[in-house]
Amino acid sequence: MAAKNTAKKQKVEKAATPKKVKLNKPVVRRSARAGEQKPAIQLGTLITLTLFAAIVLTMIFLNRQDQTKAEEALPTSAAPVFLFDETKDGALTSIEVKPAQTAAVKIALGADKAWAFELPTQTAADQALVTSAATQVFALTKGAELDGKMSIFGLDAPNYVITLTFAGGKTHVLEIGDATPTNSGYYARLDQSAAFITDLSGADALSNLAEYPPYAVTPAPEVTPAP
Repeated sequence: MAAKNTAKKQKVEKAATPKKVKLNKPVVRRSARAGEQKPAIQLGTLITLTLFAAIVLTMIFLNRQDQTKAEEALPTSAAPVFLFDETKDGALTSIEVKPAQTAAVKIALGADKAWAFELPTQTAADQALVTSAATQVFALTKGAELDGKMSIFGLDAPNYVITLTFAGGKTHVLEIGDATPTNSGYYARLDQSAAFITDLSGADALSNLAEYPPYAVTPAPEVTPAP
């Protein structure tokens, strides 16, 4: 009897225990192209970039052509206009430079064809330095005439007034004003005419005669030693 009850009890417990349901895993189907990587740049994007690059290169090419045509269309620079001509004015015989703040310096060519100071004192001059400055007189150029008040160019009170005398008897007065904004020349005026721009080196060579007078170097006397 006990054995039957035990068997019956086990049968009831077995029937009460829920059965485990085995779940099937989902089947994932991969296409044949699933393992292939997509290109970093799509074909449409690549075509767009190529067209854009071609347009940019074409614009650069056309722009360079326009620049070349513009440069070819520019007029050639005119020949320089010199302030003085030795064949017309004659040889230079004297140079007087009057700075705005200091005394005038005058150097003249003597009968012996040698340069000598007449102002501020009469003394010999360094021939090489004066000749070099005198040569610059015929290298001075005249740019286009400028409109405006002389005060704009520093010519109402010039920095230097240079008086030049030539063998033919002509005398010209050259006034030097301020330097140009680019420091490539000076504003100048010749014989009270309209202002213009003259070259830097020539004007400096003449003004330096007053700033650094080229006096001749007198050799020191020889000293005879005592016996």
